[in-house]
This record gives sequence, structure tokens and C-alpha cells, in this order.
Amino acid sequence: MWRNRGPSALGRSYAYNLSVLYELPAGPGRGHFESGPASWVLGGWQLGTILSLQSGPWATTASNPNLARAGGAYRGNLVGNPNLPESERDSKAWYNLAAFEQGPDGQHGNVGRGILELAGFKNVDLLLSKYFAMPWEGHRLQFRFEAFNLTNTPHLGKPGLNGLSVINTNGTAQQNWINLADQPRIIQFALKYNF
Repeated sequence: MWRNRGPSALGRSYAYNLSVLYELPAGPGRGHFESGPASWVLGGWQLGTILSLQSGPWATTASNPNLARAGGAYRGNLVGNPNLPESERDSKAWYNLAAFEQGPDGQHGNVGRGILELAGFKNVDLLLSKYFAMPWEGHRLQFRFEAFNLTNTPHLGKPGLNGLSVINTNGTAQQNWINLADQPRIIQFALKYNF
């Protein structure tokens, strides 16, 4: 059926990842501050980051009206653009509920597969680490500072995908709400002994 042709749930318009690790040119054998207190303070530091940018995946709406008698997933009829402009999207209204209407019983409706673009993903992780030489050959102590989701950007989950709105007891439609999000910023410190 032509309505089942559309973007995959795994499809994305773009996905970009950048990983950088920089070691300060200070300390023994590094060309700057090779000895003395400055070598001990500035030497052995590494700075790293991972940047991830991805557009949102695609999702399909569905509804389960009583007595549809259509067999399989019922999607209703599309009467407008279901994707709101990015400036109007938030966790209480991710897509345009007015773009859907109930179709006649016994018919699937004209809503296709993969018509809703879900939330994208923007993330920056940071690493700051320093090696300390130990008195034994081949032994080092590493101090690590790591921040995951450094900018504390919300990573939203999926909205409810029932395009034909269900009204809650307060009289508001909640089928396009997003009720889940991924972890907020996580910061951790660690000591690692290499031998």
C-alpha cells in the first residue's frame, strides 16, 4: 500500500559527530616548561570534546477509533501540515493536532508513514585530564574531569503519536505532549592508576 512508503524511523536528514583531543605542549619532552614548577602544573594536561548534531528521526501517527473495522493500524485523514515550525514546538505541543481528522469507519485514512519529524539531538561532552608521573617506570596516575551534556541541552523523547486527539479530564489535548527526556548534565571526577 502506498501509505506505507515513507521515511524510516531510523532515517535522519543529517548526523554529524566531531571528536577532538588536544594535549598541551608543556612538560618534559613537550617543548615548553620542560622542568620546574611550571612543568608540574602545566604539563600532562589533555583537553577533549565530542560534538554530536543530529536531526530528528521520523515517526508515524496512529489511532484506534472504535469500530474502525479497517484491519491493521488506522491513521486517520490528513487535512494540513502536521509539522509545526521549529519556533512553535515545545514539550506540550510538538506537532499540529488540527492537521488530523477522523475518517469514516472501515477506512484507513490518507495519513502516510513517517510524516512527523521528532526532536533532534545536540550534545557536547567535555574531558579534562592530567597525567602525573609515578616514581616507578611505566606507572602513571591520571586525574579526569568529565562533563556529559555540558550545555545541559534537553534531549526530548517521542510525543504521543495518536494524531486524533484524546482530550484529558482538564479539557486539553495531550496526545502530542512529550513526557520523557534523556539525562541532564552529568559531571564526574575520577582517578585512574595506569601500570
